[in-house]
Amino acid sequence: MTGRIKLLRNDEPIQEEDMPEIDYDYENPTGHDAVCGTYGLNDFQLPHDECPQQFVCDVPEGNSGLAQFSQCIDSMNCAMMAGMTTTVK
Repeated sequence: MTGRIKLLRNDEPIQEEDMPEIDYDYENPTGHDAVCGTYGLNDFQLPHDECPQQFVCDVPEGNSGLAQFSQCIDSMNCAMMAGMTTTVK
């Protein structure tokens, strides 16, 4: 992750030029990540072989915003579960 601080004087940038130069392009989120405001969760949408059928329960059917949010939380939880558990027996 990289950042650049822009100093302002009277709501105007002190220096217009973008310095220091950032020598790589940022990856742009797509699909599920773009909807959720995340990065790296596209592969962890449910159903997923390493995760239960759901993490968030009792989501009202009539609330599409809450349903989408719960899918994002499900993906986050699935990514954590897959990353922190093993199937070694």
